[in-house]
Amino acid sequence: MDETAFDQWAAAIGRAFEALDRSSYYQVMGVAPTDPQELIRKAFHRRATQLHPDRHRDTPEPMRGQAYALFKRMTEAYRVLLDPDLRRVYDSGLESGRLRLTDEVEASRPKSADDALRTPTGRRHFSAAKD
Repeated sequence: MDETAFDQWAAAIGRAFEALDRSSYYQVMGVAPTDPQELIRKAFHRRATQLHPDRHRDTPEPMRGQAYALFKRMTEAYRVLLDPDLRRVYDSGLESGRLRLTDEVEASRPKSADDALRTPTGRRHFSAAKD
């Protein structure tokens, strides 16, 4: 990346970092509230390749820390928006102005064996290992 491209990237990271506390999960992910899970997955993977901390090991501070904070919030948003129950709770909180899902909401959510095994492949491997 040449110096001009780096300066543009650093400015974009700085603007995104400054807006982070005012952004909903949908804005962080760059998706609409009506978008299906598949579009959310694609948006996450596209942004994860840009912001993953391993990609920015040699990036100087403060951009490295800002990129890490953006990646961390993005993974939080991804986890909430992919879970139908958490997304429903988040959307109702968003209507009242809450931009993030608090830990208390997640802690009060009933836990099941499926929480750790959300994909069909994960459940199949778990069942095979259990047997």
